[in-house]
Formats: sequence, structure tokens, C-alpha cells
Amino acid sequence: NSVQHLYIPDSVTILSEYVFHGESGCEQLRSVTFGSGIGQLDMNMFLSCKNLESVNVSPVHETYYSEDGVVYDKGMTQVVVFPLGKTGTYYLPETVTNADVIFDNLGQLQAKVEFDQVDGYKKLDGVVYNEDMTVIYSVDPDKTGDFVMPDSVGEIKRFAFANSQLSSVTVSQNVTDIVYYTFYNSAIQTVSLPDSVTTIDIGAFED
Repeated sequence: NSVQHLYIPDSVTILSEYVFHGESGCEQLRSVTFGSGIGQLDMNMFLSCKNLESVNVSPVHETYYSEDGVVYDKGMTQVVVFPLGKTGTYYLPETVTNADVIFDNLGQLQAKVEFDQVDGYKKLDGVVYNEDMTVIYSVDPDKTGDFVMPDSVGEIKRFAFANSQLSSVTVSQNVTDIVYYTFYNSAIQTVSLPDSVTTIDIGAFED
């Protein structure tokens, strides 16, 4: 738990998806560098590493390429790992066409990600949706007032309202699940749920 910088040598080819999970966690970890031998990397491996600022791979790796602490596929068309603790404003390269790992975890990221050139997503009044506005990925933490969700929305991603300063949220009548950490550490005073909601995961409203 006290390790801040970790180097994984070329000889390591397999990394368990849960290697950074568990009681010890990786709260102090700031950077991870992988050698050329690592076989598969996945964003889920690092979701417990809230302060991780940089993930890099060997420049001779056959599958992955890293730039500025972010891991892409070799052609830089897909984001593979985006560290949660990376700060500042990050502009996705124009080559990127798939940034799902960013949008699926947008509410957890410390960085402000600019994604105007990536098709399939839109930002409207501080809320990030998919193109047809059926999915909410995140809401700007500094957005205030009352938010009435468009009826088109049927899915809310985890951490979407994390640290939100909204006063109230009215959930769309097409939403059936409130997933874990949806309203994590938010200051929202009132959440109005429709009859369509059948499942509320553990931790959905956790502080």
C-alpha cells in the first residue's frame, strides 16, 4: 500500500484483474510501467487506484502504446487505460475512435477530458450523454440547481452524479436500475425515482 511507483519487468506476461484490489489497495500508487511482455491490460485492473496518475508500457510492446501516461492500442484508435488520478485538461488524440473506458468511468476521473472529435458522445448543459441521449455518463460536479432527466435516458453509468452539487434529480421513467456509486459523495438533497426502477445496487447513494 506504500508503493508509489511500480515497474513490471518484461518477464511478466499475465496480470490478474484483481492484483490492485483488496484490503491493501493501491491508494499511494502514482505510476505503473509495464515491460514488453505483458499480455493484456484492462481498465478494470486499476479502478481501485484513485490516485494513479500515469500508466506506461514499453515502447517496443507489440499491442499497446502509451503517451502522456495513457495507454492506447498500437494505432492509437482505442483508449485502453486512463488513470483515475490524472489531473488537468486532457485532449484525446484525433486518431481515437473508441474511448468507452473513459466514458464508462467519466464520473471517477480527476482530469477534464475534451472529446469533441470522438463520435458517439455529446455534452449538453454540463451532462455527458451518448449520441441519442439514452445513456448518461457524467454530470459536471459544479452543476447546480434541479435536474430533470430527459425521458430518452434509460441507463445511468456508475459515478455519473459523483460529487454532484445539484439540489435535486428527477430520474427518467425509462430507467430501471440505479447502479452502484451512481450518486457517490453527492450533495443532492432529493432524488425522485419513477416506478420503473426495480433495482438499486448497494452503494448507489454512498457518501
